[in-house]
Amino acid sequence: MILAFLSVVGGWIGIERFAAYLAPATGARAVEAGSSQLEIIFSIVAVAVALLGWFIADLFYRQKPSRPTELAAAMPGAYNVLVHKYYVDEFYGAVIVKPLLALSTYVLGWVVDNAILGGLAWLLGGIATFAGALLQRWQSGNLRSYAAWLAAGAAALLLFLFAPALLASHGISTFWKGW
Repeated sequence: MILAFLSVVGGWIGIERFAAYLAPATGARAVEAGSSQLEIIFSIVAVAVALLGWFIADLFYRQKPSRPTELAAAMPGAYNVLVHKYYVDEFYGAVIVKPLLALSTYVLGWVVDNAILGGLAWLLGGIATFAGALLQRWQSGNLRSYAAWLAAGAAALLLFLFAPALLASHGISTFWKGW
C-alpha cells in the first residue's frame, strides 16, 4: 500500500526537486510541447480501464462463482490458455529446466563427480599408499642405517656446495655453468 500511495502521489510531490537531483545524470531536459489536457485524458482513461477490469473480476469471481464455468464452456480454447498462463511455465520447463536437469544429472554427475573427483580421490589415495610402501623400506629401525643415510646426505650437500668453488680454483668451470 505504501508503494501504491507513493506511485500515485509521487509524481506530483517535489517533481522539480527530483528533476534537479537527476539532472547531473540525465542532463537538462527542455519541457516538451504538449497538451496538459491530453495528459489528463490519458490518466482518466487508464484509471477507467483499471476500474472496469476490477468490476469484471468482481462480477465473475466474487458475486457469481458459477459464471467462470459458463465462460469456460463458451470459449474453451481461450480459457485453457489463460488457465495455463499462456503455457509459459510449460515452455520454460521444456526449454530450460529439463536440459539443465539432464546436464546436471548426466554430465556433472557422472563425468565430474564420478570420473574426475572420484578418480582424483583414488589417485591421491594410491599415491599415498605407494609412498608409504616406499618409505616403509627406509624405516628399518636400525640406527646404523639411519646414521649412514644422514652421512650420505651430508656428503652430497657438501659436494653440491663446495665442488663448484673447488673446480673453479683449478680452472674447471664449464661443467657447472648450466647448474
